Amino acid sequence: MMALMAKFGLEGYGAFFILTEICAKKLEKRADEEYADEHLNFIFNERLVREKLRMRATKVELFLNFCATLDLLLFTKVEDEFHISFPKLLESMDRDSKRARHCRVTAAPKRKKKEKEEDKEKDISARTPKQVETDSGKVLRDAIRGVYRTAYARRYGVEKETFNQRENSQIQELAKRLGQDAPGVVAFYFNHDDQFYVRQSHALGPLLANAEALQTQWKTKVAVTTHHAREIERSQSSAISEGEMATLLGRSDEPRLVAPVQELFPLLKVGGDHD
Repeated sequence: MMALMAKFGLEGYGAFFILTEICAKKLEKRADEEYADEHLNFIFNERLVREKLRMRATKVELFLNFCATLDLLLFTKVEDEFHISFPKLLESMDRDSKRARHCRVTAAPKRKKKEKEEDKEKDISARTPKQVETDSGKVLRDAIRGVYRTAYARRYGVEKETFNQRENSQIQELAKRLGQDAPGVVAFYFNHDDQFYVRQSHALGPLLANAEALQTQWKTKVAVTTHHAREIERSQSSAISEGEMATLLGRSDEPRLVAPVQELFPLLKVGGDHD
């Protein structure tokens, strides 16, 4: 992974985890099956991969070739499709599956046989919608943490060793709001020199609070700082003031709609005596 970052920077790190997520979403097997090699072969349209990784066609192929040299995956291009074999994904998924099964077994309390069966059914039904994490969601959150750790260390020269409960909740919310864009936005955030972000040491709170704005700036590749915003506001205010002044002084380019007094009232003597 360090070699991938040395070659492509944080963009490559985020791209690898995005690719991992879109592959994880396509994993299909029956409930009674174990993951096997045939589950790890994927076919993607070239345009889809470019859009997801936000890379040009030549760079996508360069990126995939480099991943192949690192034994992270295997791929071939057939016309406008990428055929990807991802054995590393199997290792990760198998490890997570075993950990989840172990947690469910050890968490069950010791009860009498009849009560145990009833409680087991209740436990399964209670956990399914709320507690069991999807594989693709976990991959995305791990990608966000990985990019955040790396970018934090690069910017501040210290390691971000752990994430507390509040930070993990913020990461979960960030993944929900930004989806696959989240790792790229995190990397962009640490290159942002807005004084507010710098004063907060690029904490997760400001990142989450301004998630969509940062996403827009990341996509447009324009980092808007407080100074830039004030300059834009100042220039707009100046333009409005000049327009208002021109109107007050009678220099408006628009035609006059009101005729002179004598045209409206020809019998009125202007400047002379009248009854």
